[in-house]
Amino acid sequence: LGRASGQHADVGGLSSDFDLLSALDTPAPPAGSHDSRGGGGQGLDDLLGGSNPAPPPLPYDGSPMNTQEFGLKWVAHTMEARLAVAMHSIGSIDDLVARVQAQLGVDAAEVIAQTEEAIFAGTEKSTGALLLLHGKKSHIGADFIVRS
Repeated sequence: LGRASGQHADVGGLSSDFDLLSALDTPAPPAGSHDSRGGGGQGLDDLLGGSNPAPPPLPYDGSPMNTQEFGLKWVAHTMEARLAVAMHSIGSIDDLVARVQAQLGVDAAEVIAQTEEAIFAGTEKSTGALLLLHGKKSHIGADFIVRS
């Protein structure tokens, strides 16, 4: 995952210390596997008797909502940032959804497989600010619109 736009996603009440692109820089491990970010498995540290570090805390708490609730909040929150992110390991919209959820902690409100789009909602842990995220898979990664 690389930075295509180089922009920080500082929107509305979201913390200026948090960079949405940085949160998505590390690929999510495949389901059921473990990586060096934490959790058992047969990593090199396990073989040498060491322990894996705990994974970093997720920056958001999920905000479960349906598509209609998301839409009402989307039109009410007009502060917006647009991001294009190169993510070569994303092969499908399901891959994109898994990456966003694993790295940010947000909930998917809806996934539209036909158009390869998904909408997400979360609350920033440090400020309580609402994050609304629209992601669309592109040929080189994903395009995001962030509102807060």
